Amino acid sequence: YHPLISKHDSYTFYTIKNDKIRLPDTKGGYLILEKTTDQDYSIAKGDTILYRTTKDTLRYRVVDQINIQQGALTYYTAAINEDDLDGPIYDQQIIGKIKGRIDDNIWNAFSLQIWELCIHNLNAAALFTNV
Repeated sequence: YHPLISKHDSYTFYTIKNDKIRLPDTKGGYLILEKTTDQDYSIAKGDTILYRTTKDTLRYRVVDQINIQQGALTYYTAAINEDDLDGPIYDQQIIGKIKGRIDDNIWNAFSLQIWELCIHNLNAAALFTNV
């Protein structure tokens, strides 16, 4: 997992502040990602994925083509020019599927902090009540 991502095993979605990701646009805020470990998780043509490049940077792109070679899934994305291509993207590079965006403002940042605090505390409380 990348250090910029809030990771919680108990729910399906991640949040990530997108100011440190190489993006096609420059709008700040947070990305909502569906975890690759979710049982209903799948990627289809037209989905937007967040992935780690071969240069260990984070990018997101729209999936243009999916191939299966020797049992391994390979994803290809559309690019504006050849300099922007990362080559094929493999399952192990994918961090998640982008489900939405949240603007970067004080209320959203505060709400996300409260949400993460509640999830963390609920998980801790669940450990003690299930004993």
